[in-house]
Amino acid sequence: MSNCCTDCSNIFTRVSHNFIGSGDQAIHYVEMGYGPLLVFIHGFPDFWYSWRWQLTRLSSCFRVVAMDTRGYNLSGQPDRQQDYDLSQLAGDLISLIEALGEEKATVIGHDWGGIIAWRLAISFPQHLHSLIVINAPHFRGLRRELRRNSLQREALKYVIEFQKKDSHLNLNMEAMLALVAQDEQTREIYSEAFERSSVEGMMHYYRQNFPSPLYPLPSEWSSAVTVPVIQIHGLQDQFLLADTLTHTSEWVAGEYNLVTLQQAGHWPHHDMADEVTSIIEGWLAQHKN
Repeated sequence: MSNCCTDCSNIFTRVSHNFIGSGDQAIHYVEMGYGPLLVFIHGFPDFWYSWRWQLTRLSSCFRVVAMDTRGYNLSGQPDRQQDYDLSQLAGDLISLIEALGEEKATVIGHDWGGIIAWRLAISFPQHLHSLIVINAPHFRGLRRELRRNSLQREALKYVIEFQKKDSHLNLNMEAMLALVAQDEQTREIYSEAFERSSVEGMMHYYRQNFPSPLYPLPSEWSSAVTVPVIQIHGLQDQFLLADTLTHTSEWVAGEYNLVTLQQAGHWPHHDMADEVTSIIEGWLAQHKN
């Protein structure tokens, strides 16, 4: 449970809701504050609300934007698996930054949001000031551990189920709720967002993009990251083990920092919201846009 003392109860009335694109290509995002642009990208099974503590606190000095990625909440929900390819998801992020009237942003991503952010940093660094990834290992580290580490394979065995045809029909949404919502009010908020989302779209992330331990790494992941990166990782993460972080600095040609949080799990920005937001603030102070 978050230890953040910031009052987020009125976050829905404080943010403005906007869209870029339309139909299946629409991307919903919320925005508040003024200043240098920060773009937040959630992971599974979240939506923009995942960043409520960070948005509330950072909006005093920054223009903070949090998007719903494809398939989630109010964003478009394409049917085809290939429409959830990382190249398409990174393209949505670029379109959002440009629609906001900027060439670059500082991007903060968690879980799949972090993977999307890594991909943007590798393929389109011209759109980034710096990168903040939270419990989202570089795919090279993740694939390595899937090949050699039985504990990591066991931790991610649920992915095999997610990748199966019609897995969305059998997903236990109550179990998903329990991962991200500990109180009744938050459960209601997430439950409503799940009802608006495409569960099949959520599964397409895993079907289309998850690295197989048996196949070569896609060529686009071989290029070094040239923008400054800080990686924040909760060491109690039961899904993405700490070994996935090993040697990440070798794949970042620019500045690289790693901060581990012993008491945090897979959602450090929930578990230790104050600490994570302070780390982000410290990073931003050193890397002003």
